[in-house]
Amino acid sequence: KPTGASSTPVGWNRKSLFWGLSCILMLALFLLSCISLPEMLASGGNFVARAASGYASFSDQRPFVCSLLTAALILGSADIACQTLTRRKGEPHDWRRSVALTTWGTWHYGIPQKLLYLVLDTHLGGGRVVLKTFLDVYVNTPFHLIPSFYFITGALKGRQSAAQIVKQFKSEWFQASFGSALFWTPLVFFNFRYVPQHSRILFVTCFSFVHKSWLSWLSNRKLVASSRLARDYAAA
Repeated sequence: KPTGASSTPVGWNRKSLFWGLSCILMLALFLLSCISLPEMLASGGNFVARAASGYASFSDQRPFVCSLLTAALILGSADIACQTLTRRKGEPHDWRRSVALTTWGTWHYGIPQKLLYLVLDTHLGGGRVVLKTFLDVYVNTPFHLIPSFYFITGALKGRQSAAQIVKQFKSEWFQASFGSALFWTPLVFFNFRYVPQHSRILFVTCFSFVHKSWLSWLSNRKLVASSRLARDYAAA
């Protein structure tokens, strides 16, 4: 029987601590993006009010820089979360995979996704939420977000040829797109309906922490399985 790294997943105490801290972080960022400044001031949340006001001001003045930094901070932890929760005890962290997801996420949410939000508001105004949701979730996500995720992260990880990346993308595109549509439809509707322009990237990247952890697992599960099998037999 092959031996090697234990098949036991990371302990539940470690998982519980990680997800507890993650939930606290996402809740704080959610509050910053959704609670209005007058309500926070009235409730005495001066620190949160100043943070929200400063973020909104910075986002209005430097929309793309703010989006890049926000995406890098939040999505940089998404693959780390995924690997923390799924790797075996004794397995090393795959930092190249984490860098690949962080690079893609910073680019996607910092530039094209922010640009999409600005263009939609410019041409469709402040309303037409259903149409904006449809364009983002059912056009942008399956035909831009998902392909760019697979091709960019696949290339940066450096473990697959171009033909292998295309083959994997074709085999997993429907599952990734369908799962993304289920996850994002209500959240994107809420984002367009209630969240101001300056905080939409903050709002969406908070929930992208969960979505990209899942997408990272989906796109890497076969590579991880083959790597584990190779290590087990090498150690046998």
